[in-house]
Amino acid sequence: MQDKTPRTLFGRAPDHRLLTETQAAPYIGMSRSFLRQSRMNGKRQNRTAGPPFLKIGRKVLYLADDLDDWLLEHRHDG
Repeated sequence: MQDKTPRTLFGRAPDHRLLTETQAAPYIGMSRSFLRQSRMNGKRQNRTAGPPFLKIGRKVLYLADDLDDWLLEHRHDG
């Protein structure tokens, strides 16, 4: 069975640029609930801000490049 998960930076080939919430959550290792709450609440003190997103009508999408950048912003080098 072929893996249909979009893949980019972390050992992955750039076959999809736009990801749905369902695809984006496992891609960044967070829950769909985290993505929803971060969209609704925005930036809050003592909370990790969620990645940037696109909203077209009622559809919410994430750019794979934005998710990669967001992951790198939260990287700690010890």
